[in-house]
Amino acid sequence: ALAAALGMHVILSIISVFVLHDAKKVTYKKLNLKTVIQRVSAVLIVLLLPIHIMSFSLLQCSVGGAGYLLTEIAQILFYAALCCHVATSFSNALITLGYLTDMRKKRIIDIAVTVICVILFVAASVIITSVHTMIFNG
Repeated sequence: ALAAALGMHVILSIISVFVLHDAKKVTYKKLNLKTVIQRVSAVLIVLLLPIHIMSFSLLQCSVGGAGYLLTEIAQILFYAALCCHVATSFSNALITLGYLTDMRKKRIIDIAVTVICVILFVAASVIITSVHTMIFNG
């Protein structure tokens, strides 16, 4: 069910950005940094998701060295993209769903979600490097 919801989110986002959006009216200069980060992080998530899903088997197949390092870097990049995407999208989702209307509260929520995402990213990075080190030094 979660995979289906994620797939639907990706498909609807692609449709809304590339099909329903008139590219002739909007140039990249008009997009703010938050929108650019949101879109780039979404693309990175989609590209890195297969590596994330297969990371354990990739680590089992590699004997260390480049395969180990590339898998670890891909995992950390995946979590960085995921945290950036959540941090830039969360308050907008609340506005879209009608749960948030006050712009001062939006700013507070943006700061809180960003702090939480930074903490989660640091924790995920430490866990990834620790687990990978335990697997290979085991």
